[in-house]
Amino acid sequence: MTPNELLAAAAKANPEFIEKTANAMMVLEQWEPAFAKELADDIKTITSVTLEKTASFTDFAIKGVVGGAAALGGGVAGAMAGDLYDAAKRGLTKGGNLKRILANNPDLKKGDRKTLLNSFNTLHRYAPEFTADPMLGGQLLSRMIELPHDQANMVKDLLTSRKTLGDAKRNQFALGKSFGGGDKK
Repeated sequence: MTPNELLAAAAKANPEFIEKTANAMMVLEQWEPAFAKELADDIKTITSVTLEKTASFTDFAIKGVVGGAAALGGGVAGAMAGDLYDAAKRGLTKGGNLKRILANNPDLKKGDRKTLLNSFNTLHRYAPEFTADPMLGGQLLSRMIELPHDQANMVKDLLTSRKTLGDAKRNQFALGKSFGGGDKK
């Protein structure tokens, strides 16, 4: 099976996801071509890994289990369509977040574009929730650009903050917790 045949099978298995993935690619090409390239690379990776993983299905078909292999192949194509859609959503979220950050923090546009994108990629990779807020994302991005030697410490702090936020959300309505933070006795 070729990559194009696999993409055609994914489109047949879940045409809505493939259409949304294609639309995401077009939007990203307009918003931020570098992110569109990243999505294209993700699509190539997902396709090649899927081809690699499904190579053993060909053995089943050769041995006469054609029906089972075809059904399994259809399931794999459907799963791959979901993976492509997830990659497209990540790309759109990333592109949309950067667009909002730059709209609310125009000073960021004045610096080196490559430095901006590299810093944003790092920020978004480790703290995507913080890039969703344009003011906070802009402040963090400014700091990353101004203090590139401190990015490792920043990422460490962001990961700690993400963990704290996640814990707070999980425990927000936990039984046995009082509003004051202590356990009820």
